[in-house]
Parts: sequence; structure tokens; C-alpha cells
Amino acid sequence: MMYPEKIRRHKGQPSPEGYGAAGTKAQRHKEPESVYAALRTRDNSAFRIPHSALFLTVVILATCFAGQAGAVTMDAKQIDYNTGTGLFKAAGSVEINERGYKLTGAEALFYSKDKNRRVVVTGNPVLTGEGITLASEKMEMGFEKRTFTASGSVRIKREDIQATCENAVYKTVSKEIILNGSAQARQTGKSISAEKITLSQGLIKAEGRARLEMLLEDTNNNG
Repeated sequence: MMYPEKIRRHKGQPSPEGYGAAGTKAQRHKEPESVYAALRTRDNSAFRIPHSALFLTVVILATCFAGQAGAVTMDAKQIDYNTGTGLFKAAGSVEINERGYKLTGAEALFYSKDKNRRVVVTGNPVLTGEGITLASEKMEMGFEKRTFTASGSVRIKREDIQATCENAVYKTVSKEIILNGSAQARQTGKSISAEKITLSQGLIKAEGRARLEMLLEDTNNNG
């Protein structure tokens, strides 16, 4: 919305400062101009939130989670928003919070108008929440199926299990983690490796050239 720099008045009409309620209304039209000017770029298709703010928050109303409305918050040192494409670009100490999960990284892209809404985080992204820690080189947050897809040097920690792989998908609804590519899961005294490993509640399933390594305690007691 554009605001005129000057408020036009009929001849003989008092100035806004002395016009009571009308003057107050005129001032309301004039004062926000500096704020909108700071947000608009020359092409009027995108705006950048000023650098003067230390941390900024964008609240994203995501209506695609299980068919219900939910709130997602994105914090960063700078957020650029293209009003035409619906693309958010966040940079600097990015932090995204959604239903008990926190995803951090150096940069993030949020495709708000795509059919499958998603956020792509790069720069050492780390996901924490619901008892797990998931870290990788790149991570994608999918709104439609409520999944987190990690790629590149993936590291996972859940309870007393630590795992590594090339790519992983974490399904927040079923709490299932699927590891692909040189997958390995370790627990005290034992290790399982395979092309694919599925971590679910109380179960580790290894598929494709699966291998188990386990230390056996000496049960013989010779006195």
C-alpha cells in the first residue's frame, strides 16, 4: 500500500495537528511510510527486512500439516521475501521451530507457494527434538508428509544409539528413521552396517549386505 507524503486538505480546513481525531488519522497514514520504504525494493516484488534488527522472526501459517493449521517460526539475522514467488531467504543463525522440533543452520530457503511446501537448510543444519539429534550437510523439511530429509555426512543420535549414513529420512509421525548409503548403527558393544537401515521404536532393521559386529563376554568362570 502506498502512502502519500502529504495529506491533502480542503481550503480552510485546519491542519492535522489541530484537527482532533481527523488529524490523528492523517498522521497514521503518514507515519508508516518510513517503515514500508525500508521493506520495499525497487521492483516492488520483494522486500528485505532491515539489517538494523539483531534477530527477526517470520511466523509462517502452515495449513498443510495433517490437514490442520499449525504455526512455524523462522528466526534469522536477515530474511528476504519475494512476494511474487513466495520464496523466503533466511541467512545468519537460522532457527526454525515447529511442534517440538528445532532446526538450525546458516541459511534457509522456504518455498511457501509451491505445491509441496518445504524448507531447505544448509550450512551445518542440525535437527533436535523428540529425543533425537540429526545433523548433515543439507536438510529439507517437508510440510506435506511431515518429514525431514538429510543428505551428506549424516549423523544421528537417538537414546543410546548412534548412526551414520549418506542420506536419511526422518518421519515425525511414525518416529521412523530410514538410513541409506553406507549406513551404520552403533550401540554399546555392537554395530550393524548395511546398505539400508531402518530405526524404529525398539527395532533396528538392516537390509542389503547386512553385517553385525558384537563383543561377546566370556561366560566361562574357571574360578
